[in-house]
Amino acid sequence: MLDRRALLRHAMIGAAAGGALAPAPSRAEGGSGDGAERLVTIPGTDSFDIAPADGGKPYRISVALPGAGPEPFGVAVLLDPHLLFGLATDLSRALAASGAIPPLILVGIGYPAQDIAEIVLRRTLDFTFEPDAPHEALIRQLMGPEREVRSGGGARFLEFIARELLPGVARRYPADIAAPMLIGHSLGGLFGLGALFSGASPFARYALSSPPVLWAQEAILRTEARHAAAHRDLPARLFLGAGGEETSLARVLGLPPEMKETERAFSAAFGDPDPVAQLRRLHRALSGRGYPGLRSSLHIFDGESHASVPAPALARALPTLFAK
Repeated sequence: MLDRRALLRHAMIGAAAGGALAPAPSRAEGGSGDGAERLVTIPGTDSFDIAPADGGKPYRISVALPGAGPEPFGVAVLLDPHLLFGLATDLSRALAASGAIPPLILVGIGYPAQDIAEIVLRRTLDFTFEPDAPHEALIRQLMGPEREVRSGGGARFLEFIARELLPGVARRYPADIAAPMLIGHSLGGLFGLGALFSGASPFARYALSSPPVLWAQEAILRTEARHAAAHRDLPARLFLGAGGEETSLARVLGLPPEMKETERAFSAAFGDPDPVAQLRRLHRALSGRGYPGLRSSLHIFDGESHASVPAPALARALPTLFAK
C-alpha cells in the first residue's frame, strides 16, 4: 500500500486521484519570524457542508464570489477543488475583469475529510456512471485490501447536484442557476461527459480535460451512441482538452517504480490504449452527429501532461465557452 505522500503525488491520476480537501485555506509559514503557522486564504471565498437528502455523507462546498457586476451571477461548478479551486478562481476573476467572460460564482464540490484514501474512494464512486472492475482492483491495490472500492454512482451524484446543491447555492448567494457550467479534469471530465449524455443534466457549458475514455471498456462511447440514437439535438457548449504527452496509459497513471509491473499489466489489459487518440475518436463521433444546438471543440496542448494540462485547458475553455 502506498503512503500518504505517494497518494498525493498521484492525485491527478484518473483511477487513483484525490478528491477535495478543504478549499482555501492552505498553510504556509508565517513571516513574523516566530515560526507560527499562518492561514493563507483567498479573498471573497466561503465554504459550507451539505448532506444529501437521502442520508449520504456530506460534501464540503467551496465558493468563490466574483467582484462587481450585474446580479444574479452565473455559476460554474468545479470538481476536485482541492487541486483546482485556486487556479479556477484566479482565472475566472481575471478573465471576467478583462471582459472575456461574465462574472461567475465558482462552486467547488469536495469532501470534508483529511484521509486521502477516503477522498479517493468517494471520488471514484461519484464521478463514474459505469462500474469498472479493473480500475477498482487497481485502486484497492493502492489503498489497501481492507478498503471497499465502488464505482458507478454518477447518476446519484448528478441528481444531488441538480436537485439539492444548485438550489442551495441560489438560496445563499445571488446566483443564476438556469444554465450553469461544469469544470472537470480526469475522472471529473468523464463525469461531465456522462452528465452531458444523461438527458438529466442541468449544465449548459462543459469545460472538460483529459477524460479517461477507456473507463469501463469505453462505456462513454456506447453512451454517446445511445444518446444519438434517441435524440436529434444536444443543446450545449462543450470544450474538450488533453495534454499532448498523454499518449499512453502509463504516462497518465505515472505509478511509482515499485508498481511499474502492475502498471504494464493494467495497460496491457486495456490493449495499451492511447488516451489522446481515444478522446479524438469520441469527438469525431460527436461532431458527426450534426446536432444543431451543440458547439464543441477539442484542443490538444503540446508538451502538457495529465497533471499540467488543467491550467492551459481552463484558460482556453472559459473564453471559448462564452464566446458569442
